Amino acid sequence: MNEILIKLTTSLMRPKWIKYCSQTLYESLSFCNNMYIITSDNCWKNEALTIIKKIRMTQKEDGGFDIGYEFNFGKIHKKGWSSAPECKMFVSLIDFGSLFGFDYVNDIIVKGINWIINNSIKLEDNKWIIPYCPDATKELIVYNGISFALAPLANYYNSIEENKEIKTIHDGYINYLYDEFEWEKGYWKYFDQNRENLTDIQIKKVDNYHLAQQLEMHCYSYKNLENSKNRALIDKLSNYLLQLYEEKYPEPMPYLNYLSNEEYGVHLWGYASLINGFLSYYDISNDKRYLDKSREIFEWIGGNTRINNHFMCIFRYDNNINKRFYPRSDAWVINNLSNYLKYDLNESLLIPIQETYHKIKKQDFSGFENHASTRMSKIINYAHNKYLKRFK
Repeated sequence: MNEILIKLTTSLMRPKWIKYCSQTLYESLSFCNNMYIITSDNCWKNEALTIIKKIRMTQKEDGGFDIGYEFNFGKIHKKGWSSAPECKMFVSLIDFGSLFGFDYVNDIIVKGINWIINNSIKLEDNKWIIPYCPDATKELIVYNGISFALAPLANYYNSIEENKEIKTIHDGYINYLYDEFEWEKGYWKYFDQNRENLTDIQIKKVDNYHLAQQLEMHCYSYKNLENSKNRALIDKLSNYLLQLYEEKYPEPMPYLNYLSNEEYGVHLWGYASLINGFLSYYDISNDKRYLDKSREIFEWIGGNTRINNHFMCIFRYDNNINKRFYPRSDAWVINNLSNYLKYDLNESLLIPIQETYHKIKKQDFSGFENHASTRMSKIINYAHNKYLKRFK
């Protein structure tokens, strides 16, 4: 039934064109940061400054960033609403500031840090959370938004200002996530397990690709602001991801714990994220296994997913490949691939990833987005939830 739904969705739904998706912007900015480190060519500083102009233009009045489209995360995120996962923007900006000076970006960063502070909620026992999308609900809903807000707080504290309030919230996020972590299994579930009336999927869902991104953010945090509980989380989560990767190798690690790659495909924005997750852990552990696995993922992506000067959005084993260009997905891919090149200058993909960057730029960092809700997707999801699930 899942395969039927996926084929129906692919054939009927034309994706939306999204102007300046925040993820396209910040992943492209991180790519430019990486390319400057690799090449020492000032052209990448100039490319980054072009992106920063668009970032400044798209920052919301409240200081946050919006992914640029409507989607369902357990509640409806409407276009125009800031959300916690988009705080990864401030990691990219702080990295740029560390390379070239904070005068270029400090105004954006300060507004963003204030957004995080203003939307953080104190709980008991020195625990803090930040709702995934505060304009939609003050409930947490999804754990990973906290991780995406954690890293920029630590970066800001270490690179710009040792602010006591920031450290209090940062440590409070870790206190909360530490207690919510499933220590025997080595991960967080995707959805907040404290909510009532969770569906079966919400109870069991483990999102491996977002866990890889959370690993990267927690390593960023630890490198800037050490915390023993955070290190314990990092060690356990990295081990879970490594064991799962080795269990599935040479096939890619699956996106979700209840769907196979044959059913759901390999989503490249997420699978590529394992590279940065593993490399970030290698940086703090010096465990060479994580560098080796990053190389394997780098080589698999380079050898299996290149098409028409970009990378597939979803790799499928039935060769039913969607050849359309999705710049948000490609921005994630080239950021991760370029980050690997900082450790091992494998020139086989050095030119291709630059070609993809210029393809993203040619479309003004905008384009089709397969995660954006459309009228047809809402109809299909409604039909699935109300009728098709009884045939499972």
